[in-house]
Amino acid sequence: MPKANSAAVTRSTALILLLAFTLAGCGRPTGDLGRARASVWHDEVLPEAGRLVSAYGREELTSDFNLTNDEQELRDLSWSIIRPPHAADWISASVVEAQRTRITPELDHKLDPRSYYHFLRSEKFRSSDARYDRLIEDVTADQHSVVAFFPKANTVYNADQERLRATLKTHDITMDELKSSYGRIDENAKLVEWVRRALDYRLRAYNHAIRRLKIETPSENRTIRAEQALRYLAWQINKSDGPAYAELKRQHDLYKKPIPSRYTRQKDDSNLVK
Repeated sequence: MPKANSAAVTRSTALILLLAFTLAGCGRPTGDLGRARASVWHDEVLPEAGRLVSAYGREELTSDFNLTNDEQELRDLSWSIIRPPHAADWISASVVEAQRTRITPELDHKLDPRSYYHFLRSEKFRSSDARYDRLIEDVTADQHSVVAFFPKANTVYNADQERLRATLKTHDITMDELKSSYGRIDENAKLVEWVRRALDYRLRAYNHAIRRLKIETPSENRTIRAEQALRYLAWQINKSDGPAYAELKRQHDLYKKPIPSRYTRQKDDSNLVK
């Protein structure tokens, strides 16, 4: 297919799928504990369409290789960071899903970290302290996700180095194999970078919310607990992914290593009016 024609086809495909997203509110379905639920539409149809759109419409590296077990697990673990269940009210499900499936280019950099504070203000809590409690719960949930994700990212990175060595040593490799090999390495790297940006976004969102809550509804005790939880999250990112954390620390001047309190592990929704 000529390049101009293939680009026109992929642009048309993208427009149709974007319309479907708009009409259906097409966020990825979730099951227990916020995990992504299996779906032919979201696991097969949209990713394949996105691969074609990104390859022919935007001329990006793509791969049609099967995923390794570790690569699949990396994608499953990343979901709890790029679209955590506690973010349902302040991160657009459709935007995240369109980017995840590569129907659209990267859009996450356009997310406004102030939206988390606006969400907290809009919720009808019985107690002003409950907003701090909700923030602490959300930060704690992110702590668990960070601990799980980065070890798997390192495993995938090491496998990609082996893939690259094998690719360079294979003299009879086909062009399709070569493109898919480099494409898969690029896909894995971009996913990890997206997670890093998502954590950067989350740190800025939580930090902004704490600063504004201190002005709107001061509570010295809750503020200390919220700041401690945020410091602990930043420390965990540093422990798991040093270079990424170093950049975040330069940007946001986030705190020294804390000692996690029992409160960061507590969860109590009794003050939230459903």
